[in-house]
Amino acid sequence: MNHNATRSYSFWMLILTFLTLFISYSLEYVLQLEPCPLCLMQRFFTVLLAFLCLGQFTSAVWAKKRVYLFTEGLLMLLGLVLASRQFWLQSQGGHDNSLCMPGFEAILNYFSWDVIIQMLFWGSNDCATVAWRLLGMPLSAWSMGYFLLMLVLWLGHYRQLNHSKM
Repeated sequence: MNHNATRSYSFWMLILTFLTLFISYSLEYVLQLEPCPLCLMQRFFTVLLAFLCLGQFTSAVWAKKRVYLFTEGLLMLLGLVLASRQFWLQSQGGHDNSLCMPGFEAILNYFSWDVIIQMLFWGSNDCATVAWRLLGMPLSAWSMGYFLLMLVLWLGHYRQLNHSKM
């Protein structure tokens, strides 16, 4: 079994995730961009991915690696769905009849968890606003690119682990 190859996938996934989180928090706190509900959910999945990548990178047990891989793949797919939804909302433009939501703190204080999760997955008018672009692409497109790249690395890691059978 080639431990270096499996660790290499975990290493690059971890580096890419930390870089994404650094950029995300920099945009919020340096450029003062307020994250929308879909952005918050994508960031939440990215933070979970960081912990899973770190756990998988340090784990030596094959069975644990498979659990980590399954959970990572699920989070990556959910993140990709959320980023795609946000990109779709942004391509439609803001509409007056779209869902308007209160601030995130008000949502946490006044709604039950099942309603909060539904509201966060559905998005709001804020999610349709393109507040910042890099090379002509909105953040939602970059987020989709991150989750797609992570899925490509994940597939390579999955293939490597299945062929090696630690």
